[in-house]
Amino acid sequence: MDRCLRGAVICLVCLSAADLMLAVSGMASSASDSTSPTVHVSGLGSLRGAFSSHENESKTPTNISCFLGIPYAKAPVGDLRWRPPQVHGAWASPRDAVKFGDACMQKQNTNPPGPNQTMSEDCLFLNVYAPTAALNGNKKLPVMVWIHGGAYMTGSSNLYPSDGLVLVSNLSLVVVTLNYRLNIFGFLGADELRSRAEDGSTGNFGIQDQRLAMAWVRDHIAGFGGDGRDVTIFGESAGGNSVIDHLTQKDSFSLYTKATVESGAYQGSIPMQKAESFYSDLKRKEKCKETQCLLALSSSEVFASLGPLSADGQLGPVVDGVALSDLPLTLLTKGKYNHRVPVMIGSNRDETAFFALIDPVDKLVPPNMTDAELDVFLADRVRIGEVERVKKLYDSAQGYPYPKDLGPFNQNWWTAVRVSTDSVPGLGPCAVRNVARNLVAGGTPNVFTYLFAHPTQGSNEIPGTGKGSVVVPHASEIVFVLGGVDRLLPGAEADLALQMATYWSNFARFGNPNGAKLPEWPHYSEEADTILHFGTAGSEGGITSVTRERKQACDYWDRNPQRVPASSVEEVKLLVI
Repeated sequence: MDRCLRGAVICLVCLSAADLMLAVSGMASSASDSTSPTVHVSGLGSLRGAFSSHENESKTPTNISCFLGIPYAKAPVGDLRWRPPQVHGAWASPRDAVKFGDACMQKQNTNPPGPNQTMSEDCLFLNVYAPTAALNGNKKLPVMVWIHGGAYMTGSSNLYPSDGLVLVSNLSLVVVTLNYRLNIFGFLGADELRSRAEDGSTGNFGIQDQRLAMAWVRDHIAGFGGDGRDVTIFGESAGGNSVIDHLTQKDSFSLYTKATVESGAYQGSIPMQKAESFYSDLKRKEKCKETQCLLALSSSEVFASLGPLSADGQLGPVVDGVALSDLPLTLLTKGKYNHRVPVMIGSNRDETAFFALIDPVDKLVPPNMTDAELDVFLADRVRIGEVERVKKLYDSAQGYPYPKDLGPFNQNWWTAVRVSTDSVPGLGPCAVRNVARNLVAGGTPNVFTYLFAHPTQGSNEIPGTGKGSVVVPHASEIVFVLGGVDRLLPGAEADLALQMATYWSNFARFGNPNGAKLPEWPHYSEEADTILHFGTAGSEGGITSVTRERKQACDYWDRNPQRVPASSVEEVKLLVI
C-alpha cells in the first residue's frame, strides 16, 4: 500500500468495484514541523508536505515527499465559472500540503472521490511527488504529469498517488497529478459563452485547466527538483484522450516534451452543434434566457441539470474553431498536430470487458450470450448486411486470437467484447494502430505501441480483475504503470509492474522506453506493425514483440468505422470511460 507519512502512517484505501478506478487516498497525521518536508516555491510561497513510504526490509521511510492540494488556479466560481482558468498566484505561507484538495463536481455514485474527500467547484489543485533529496536544490529531474480518466465526466487526481513510480524510477523523476473541471462545469460550450474568454474560445475549460497546471509545472516545479522544460504528459482513458487534445492544440505545444496515451484513442470531443444543443436544453430546463441566469445557479443546481440532459452521451472538449479547430483524431490524420515529440500509445487486451461486467450492460451482454443476442449486438454496430462477415472475422478457426481459458464466458460473449474493443476510433489495439500510423506518417520522431495482456490476479478494484480473472479490462494497467507492486501478487505479477513502470519512467527520462535488462521495445512502423505485449513470465510468455496484432479485424475497422449504437450499451460506456 502506498503511504504518505508525517510522523505516522495514516492511509485510506478508497477502492471498490463501484469506484471504477484504482485509488489509494493518503492523508497525513499531524506532527511537529521538524518531521515534515518543506519546499519553497519561487514566487508563490512555502509548503509543508508529508513523507511517503513503501514498506521495505528495514521498515524505514523512503526518501520520497508528497505535497498535496496545491492550488494552481483561482476557484472557478461565481463570475469565473465557464471562463478559462485564472492563475492562483501566491498563498499564505507556510501552507500545509498534507491532504488532497476537493475533487471536482461529479456523480458521486459513479466514481466517489474517496473517503473524507469532498466535491466542489473549488477543485483546481495539483499534487507533487518528488525525491526528498531533490527539494530546494539544483537538481533538474524529468517530470511526469498524470491526467486522470473518467469520460470527462468523473475522476480525481486524489485517486492516483504516484510515489510508487518515483520509487521505481530510482528517485530520478518528479510526478505531478492534477484535477480539472469535469462535465457541465468543464465542457459547456456555446457561442453565447465566447465573450467570457479573451480568445473567444468556448467549451474547453477542462483542457484549459490541464494546460494551466502544465504551465504551473513549467514555472514552479524547480523547487521540487523538477525540470519544467522536460515534461512528459501521460493519462488513461479520458486522460489519454486529453493527451491527444494537447497534441492537437497549439497552445499546449511548448508545455511538454513527450506524450503517453493509455486507452485514449477514442473520439472524445464533440462538434459545436452538439454543444449548442446541450446549452439550449440547459437554458430551457432552468428557464434561463441568458448566461447570467445560469451563473446565478448554485453548484448543486447546475449539476442537477446534468443527469437528464446528458442521456444521449458524454460531454467533452468542444470543436469551437478557436481552442480546437477540428476533431483531434481528424487533425492527426491531416498531420496538424505536434509532431516534434515522441509518443507511447497503447491499450488493454479486452478493453470493453470492463463495461460488459457492470450493471446494466451485463444484462445486455450476458456471459452465456445466445446467437440471437450476438446478432442483435452486432447489427447495432456494423453496416446492414455485415453481421455474418464480422462474425467470420472474429472466428477463432479463422485465426482471430482468444485466450485459451475463456472463463465463465461463452464464445459469443468474447466475440461481442472483442468487436466493441477493436472498433476504430475506440479504446483497443485497432484504434491504437490507426493513431500510430497517423503519427508516423505525420513525422513523429519515435512512436512506441503496446498491448497490456495480463489478467490481473492480485488486485480486484477494476471490474473483471482479481483471483481467477481471465480478462484484461479497461484501466487494469494503471496499477502496473504507477508501480503499485505491493498491491499485486508477489513474483511474476509484481515483476511485471516493476518492468512496466520502468519502461514508462525511461520514456520520461530519455524519450525512449528501452533500458538495461528490459526486453527490446521496437519503434512502430506501418511496414513492421510490431507492438509490445505486456504479460507475466511463464504461461503468458512475458514481455514480447508481436507483429500484425489482429490484422484482419483492424483492417476491417479502418475501412468500416463502428456505427454509434442505438442501444444503451454505448451510452453507459461513455459515462464511465
